[in-house]
Amino acid sequence: MDCFEGAPGVTCSPHVLDLPRRCSLCSARRLEARVLPGITLMRVLVVSPHAASRALLSRFLDAEPDVEVSATGEPDDAFASIKENKPALVVVDLRRPDEDHPLFLGLLRKRHPSLPVISLVPGRLRIFDGRSERVREAHGDTAEALHHLMGSVLQATRDLLAQHLLRMLRPPVGRA
Repeated sequence: MDCFEGAPGVTCSPHVLDLPRRCSLCSARRLEARVLPGITLMRVLVVSPHAASRALLSRFLDAEPDVEVSATGEPDDAFASIKENKPALVVVDLRRPDEDHPLFLGLLRKRHPSLPVISLVPGRLRIFDGRSERVREAHGDTAEALHHLMGSVLQATRDLLAQHLLRMLRPPVGRA
């Protein structure tokens, strides 16, 4: 885990509410990971129309090692970002009603059918790994329910990024 400014020697924890800025040493390590061959950061795109949700998800997922998080609230910006640099995973927050974002999710699945997607919908967490979809229940509006939901998002993210890494490292298999 990374350390943060304002707390020298303190390691990062997923306490999302008051994470200070990443320290320069940790930023340098992330830059080295981008430059050194064989070490890659996996990119996660967070899409949510609500700034608070975007910030919460971004900070929570950015605490993961070897993960680079970018976030947007606009579907057009998300498609442009995917076209420019395809992410390993897209996290879409649909917990609040918005007429454009369910359409965005449908277009995303149609245009990029093998792209892993985690979608947060009211009462559920839908996890699509590029081949199949599974659903985890996440009911309630309490702080405990939010904590449970974020734990499920983190676990699903880890699982999908591990699958992505295995696909990247798997040697090609040919048929004779």
